[in-house]
Amino acid sequence: MAEKPDRGSSIRRPTAGEDTAVSRWLAMGLTLVLAVVAGLALVLWISDVRQDREREAAVHHARNHAAAVEARLLEAAGAVYAMEALVRAHAGPPGAFQQRSREILHRHPAVATLELQPGGVGSHVAPLAGNEDALGRDVLADPETGALSRSFVDGNVLGVAAPVQFPEGRQGAALRLPVFFPATGDPGQFWGFVSATLHLDDILDAAHRGELEEMGYRYALYLGSAEDEGPGVAGISPGELDDPVVWSFDVPGSTWIVALEPEGGWVRPLLVARDVAGVLLVSLLLAFVAGRVQPLYTARRRAARVAREAGSRHALLETVLAGTREGTAVFDADLRLQDSNPRWAELREYPGDLVEAGGRWEGFVRYDVERGAYGEGEVEGLTRRVLEGLRSGEGSPVLAKLPSGRTLEVRTTARPEGGYVETVTDLTGEFRALERLQVLFEGTSDGYILVRDGAVVDLNHAAIILTGADSREEVVGSDLPDYLDEEGDGQWLRALLERAREGEEVRGDWTLERHGLEPIPLDVTVRPLDSGVGEGALILVILHDLRGRRRVERAEEFLKAVLENSSALISVKDLEGRYLMVNAQWERVMGVSRGNALGQPEREIFAMEVAVERQRVDQQALEKEGAVTLEERIWIRGRVRTFVTTAVPVMGRQGEPEAVCRISTDVTLVEDFRKELEAAREGRESVEEHAGFDPEAAMEVVEELTELVASGDTEAVEVVHHLEEELDGTRLSDSARRIAGFVRNFQFEGARLELKILREELTAAEAE
Repeated sequence: MAEKPDRGSSIRRPTAGEDTAVSRWLAMGLTLVLAVVAGLALVLWISDVRQDREREAAVHHARNHAAAVEARLLEAAGAVYAMEALVRAHAGPPGAFQQRSREILHRHPAVATLELQPGGVGSHVAPLAGNEDALGRDVLADPETGALSRSFVDGNVLGVAAPVQFPEGRQGAALRLPVFFPATGDPGQFWGFVSATLHLDDILDAAHRGELEEMGYRYALYLGSAEDEGPGVAGISPGELDDPVVWSFDVPGSTWIVALEPEGGWVRPLLVARDVAGVLLVSLLLAFVAGRVQPLYTARRRAARVAREAGSRHALLETVLAGTREGTAVFDADLRLQDSNPRWAELREYPGDLVEAGGRWEGFVRYDVERGAYGEGEVEGLTRRVLEGLRSGEGSPVLAKLPSGRTLEVRTTARPEGGYVETVTDLTGEFRALERLQVLFEGTSDGYILVRDGAVVDLNHAAIILTGADSREEVVGSDLPDYLDEEGDGQWLRALLERAREGEEVRGDWTLERHGLEPIPLDVTVRPLDSGVGEGALILVILHDLRGRRRVERAEEFLKAVLENSSALISVKDLEGRYLMVNAQWERVMGVSRGNALGQPEREIFAMEVAVERQRVDQQALEKEGAVTLEERIWIRGRVRTFVTTAVPVMGRQGEPEAVCRISTDVTLVEDFRKELEAAREGRESVEEHAGFDPEAAMEVVEELTELVASGDTEAVEVVHHLEEELDGTRLSDSARRIAGFVRNFQFEGARLELKILREELTAAEAE
């Protein structure tokens, strides 16, 4: 007699429904944990990459900002040297100080004031109105900058003192150049300072400070020195900078530092929160999918067990294999082929004599290994590893790439009574489409959307921005025509998708108008991918934003206008030294047309020694990845011209130098003044040297020439020849040659200044 069950026992076997529920919750929990951990790791990596890119962009902006500030400071230094030349020419404050200062200030608009400070005490200032407080001020005794000013005297160098307070309360900087006159001692007697002041606000505004504020940067400008390990004493900033990027540059007598930092810091909490929210949303979605799939998997195993117990294994296999798009083969416990559908041999591309009942599974795998379906390797070892992977990977897919280009997904399932079921799926079209789409997604500003049957399969970040979506999940799975054309019925885009299903690539212009967003003009391309045509075909939709092209065209027009109207000589050369761009001032001064310069190396335009030196400076700027400033002299059209030149590398998108930009300021006039004064100081000229000419007769020629130059009359070219003959062999012959050079090049502004100086020299000679 059979034993009766113990009804008092509390232990019972879980029912099929309870077992399924437990398995489902376990699958959902495990999937959720793994997805959250992987997602948070991805968020941290994305945050680090985002910070690195923002820092690289900030360094680029700081470098451009520093170049503009440097140009203004060099312009101020030119004004100081010009006034120093006048002081030395008159052994003190020059006559008509205000008039001459206005001429210098007109040529150097960055300068706020020019001052003369004999013995360190202000005696002259231009403009005088509003700057009367500078008169009588002793900069050597100033409690804030006195020690710094004395160091300029001790070192006999041009220096920068900051901060300097202007009467209206504005903050500025002062460039001070000590002047020494020859005396019995060495190096000479200190006369005083020539000083130029600048408004720091004006410097920053000229360097496009507003653009940095619009881009969301907090900024600072510091004055330091080569010995300082950090920022110096002068600065302008909306607030304290916590972790800025810095860019330093040198100008004569000082080192300046530009610092930038995003307004909200490098870490963007909102972006991180958005990414974390996206991770949680995706994790929950994956957990939900796992919860739905796990019962299906459990049901599949239960159905197999029921079929085995009912003895209908073969009938069930025939039912499953009939009409399926997948290839299926059944191997028994001895790993021999028991049955297969025709699709299996077709997808595997096996020859007919190989597919026979009783064929060993190992033989099929070896055939695939020998034709390279599983990669390269020793045949027997690779065959053994692939076979072990198929046998141990319960449901795990293995990819096989056949020589024909077909990509197969191979899955194996163990049979309860022994043996395996192999399922083969053709993924060729999907792999080609996804590989192509992945290449397109990387590093592009165009929006890419992958569509199947009108529904969105995937899209890149640029497409998310263009469509105004909050996340990828908001768009994936939606009907694309209805999603984009929410104000209409999406018929225009739906017609393009229909034509693409028929194998045609189409494109057209369309304005995307979504509620609450600015209309966006788009160039739309709809392209079928390599997954067939008709229903189920993969279609790629490309959205190209036309606003960027229009902004670039406008920016290029503005930049061209600035370059063409600049008084500086500006040129750009590639890394091999060939000219890519020159501006109009470069053509006028160098005497070389743009057509003859572009594409030519330095040696085709300048003398060999000059070309070699210029290439050396360019290479120095490229290696330094920063500005290199120097003074260079070049023989141009019969005379030597002096330039203060800055060479700056032009950085590409990848942060590597792609070209070199040169910005040159013509300081020939200042250099000529300096040479003439040095000649007079060394005693090379005397009254006897010009005793053989008539100053009164030379003055008549000067007066006639002044009238012709003032009116821009071309007859001045003939009269200047008489002036050269009149002054030939005298100490004033150099002045005559400079005037002749200006007149023959129709540079009447320089000629007028030279004529004023020559008139004073002739008056002094006549008095002698």
